[in-house]
Order: sequence, then structure tokens, then C-alpha cells
Amino acid sequence: MTAAYFDTNIIIDFFAGHPPAKTVMEKFTLRKCPAVAYIEFMTGIDTPQKKAQADEVIHALFEIVQTDMDTCREAATLRRKTRLKLPDAMVYGAARAGGGILVTRDGDFDPRWPDVYVPYE
Repeated sequence: MTAAYFDTNIIIDFFAGHPPAKTVMEKFTLRKCPAVAYIEFMTGIDTPQKKAQADEVIHALFEIVQTDMDTCREAATLRRKTRLKLPDAMVYGAARAGGGILVTRDGDFDPRWPDVYVPYE
């Protein structure tokens, strides 16, 4: 089964209770969260209690994927070819290096790319 690498916007939607985000989470059993997406998401949480709760849920739902050299090389190639912003290139690079698909609703990614899945807008 293909691993799904979740972009920050889908994770934010899920925590906000957006039903399509919950549906897309349930669609995949092999869920991964690139370290950059984890950092972006956790940056938006303002209290220690909410951070602890969010961290617990994140770790229950996802495998956190650390940034390794394969991800860095993929991200550099993506930035050179597409001009993605660095965080976007890192998240997409993690998905590509891991042989998975990127689940996102970020308009910077072309939904026609075979390893990008835009489940809703």
C-alpha cells in the first residue's frame, strides 16, 4: 500500500473538524507526517495544554518522517525545477523520497502530478 504524506493544510483542517479532512485521513492506513509539516502545524498552537493534546493525536495518527539526505536531495531538485517554497519542497521531497503520495490542498502543487493528491479544495 502506498504511504500518504500529509501536508500541513490537511492536518490543520482535520484538527479544525473539517469533515473532508477526516474522510481523507480515514482513506489511508499508512499515514506519514513530514517533520516540516509537523513543525508548521505545531507553530500555530498557542498553549502548552493544546500543544500536548495535538502532539498526542499527531503521534497516534502519523509516523513522523525525519528529514534525511534523500529528502534534501529531492527537495533541492524540486526547488530547482518548480520554484516551490522551501517548506513545500521539503514536504513534497519527503513524499517522493519515501515513494509515497503527497496529500495536500495547496495550490502550489499541480494535481495532475502523479504523486500529488488533492482530495478537496
